[in-house]
Amino acid sequence: MTISLGSVPARSNDVGAAIRERIETLSQEMASGQVADRGRAVRSDFSELSRLRHDLGTSLARHTSLARAERWSDGLLSALAANAGDQAVLIEQLAVLSGEDSGAGTTAIALAAEDTLAAMMARLGGTQDGRALFANGDAGGSVLPSPDALLADLRALAAAETDPDILLQTFDDYFAPGGTFETSVMRDFATANVRFPTGQGQSVAIPVDLDDPAIRATLRDTAILAILPASPASTDPGDRADLHAELLERLVHNSGAVVATQGRIGTVANGLSDGVARVSAEMLSIEASIAEIVGSDPYETASRLQEQISRLESHYAVTARLSRLSLTDYLR
Repeated sequence: MTISLGSVPARSNDVGAAIRERIETLSQEMASGQVADRGRAVRSDFSELSRLRHDLGTSLARHTSLARAERWSDGLLSALAANAGDQAVLIEQLAVLSGEDSGAGTTAIALAAEDTLAAMMARLGGTQDGRALFANGDAGGSVLPSPDALLADLRALAAAETDPDILLQTFDDYFAPGGTFETSVMRDFATANVRFPTGQGQSVAIPVDLDDPAIRATLRDTAILAILPASPASTDPGDRADLHAELLERLVHNSGAVVATQGRIGTVANGLSDGVARVSAEMLSIEASIAEIVGSDPYETASRLQEQISRLESHYAVTARLSRLSLTDYLR
């Protein structure tokens, strides 16, 4: 009788490789929490799994868009809040000055207003993701001129006016819709508010830009206060006091109007925040449904993995013993 031992190691290697492959598969299932054989998991019916994955992709797109809109509204509110803080300080300073009539006080408040105007314009010209926040997402950056350029233009206007009422009217016309500020100073931008898609053909608009009357009026009256020393209309102490009183009243009124603008944006922002939370919950629910289909039982997988490891250890022990057997030992 002739016995070939060459097939023994070959079969042994095949068995060992198969066990190692199974251990690797089970280890991956333990790490991912999902079965490796998706066809077995869904019993070769992928229709439900495909639908859930499509829904997950749709929800992810909605979540991304809503989150972008939420960040956009946060950027607007942050800028307006900072501007409101600066305005509150300026109003307080002007209220103190309104009881005085000194030219030095006028110069001091003008310098404060100039700094406030520069900070306001920097925020109103801010961008997010390369698009202008207060210019309906314009891709060209800030549509506002530099504060120095604007003030130089306004000082030239102010230098020609000696009557306080005419001075105020001149600036009202300059900043009015269709006025010089809009047509010649501020760069053109899209008139439609920026919109973010929310799915199913719907979208949400962020209702604010530089055409907002409250924002425009705040810029106007802060600018008037900044250039007042350049106008002959502020030379007379009585006229100067009247101008300060009028500007104080305007700035207080503008602050209230800006709060209303913030309220409109805040209402949209709250809705966006709720939408982000709702879609996040939807995604978690869909992911849980997918996990139910393709997920593996960690306890069962761990048990099977340990079983395969034990089999491999036993296999190695038998293989090692066989390799030590001589032909005589094997034939006994």
